[in-house]
Amino acid sequence: MAIADLVHEIETLKRPNRETDVKIALAVGWQRKVEHSGKDDGSRNVIWYWQGEAASRLPNFTGSIDASLQLLDMVSPRFAGGFSWLVKEHQKTATAKVNDEPFSHAETPALALCLAALKIKQTQLNEG
Repeated sequence: MAIADLVHEIETLKRPNRETDVKIALAVGWQRKVEHSGKDDGSRNVIWYWQGEAASRLPNFTGSIDASLQLLDMVSPRFAGGFSWLVKEHQKTATAKVNDEPFSHAETPALALCLAALKIKQTQLNEG
C-alpha cells in the first residue's frame, strides 16, 4: 500500500484500528514472521521485529498517544512539534504539527500523530 493511500485511510478513521496499525508498521519498516502451530486448527503466531529486535506486541499506533509518539521517533528521531484537540458535542478534531511538515488533522490525537509520522516518511522516500 502506498503511503498516500494510508494517509487517506487514517484521515477517514473515526477510531483506532489494528489493521491500520499493521499497515503503518509495514510502511515504516517493521517486519513480521508468521509461525504456524502445525495443528489442524490453522492457528498461527505472528512475531514483529523492529530493526532486527523482536517485539512482544505491535504497538497500538492508532489508539495510543505514547505509541504514536514512538512512531514519530522511529521516522524522525529528532522531531519537534505538538498536537492539540478540540471536542464539540459529538465531533472531535485533533491536529498535529511536526517539523516543517504541513498540519495533520484527524479524529483523535493519536491518529493525527500517525498522520504526521507518515507524512514525514513520505517526504523521506520522495527525497531518497
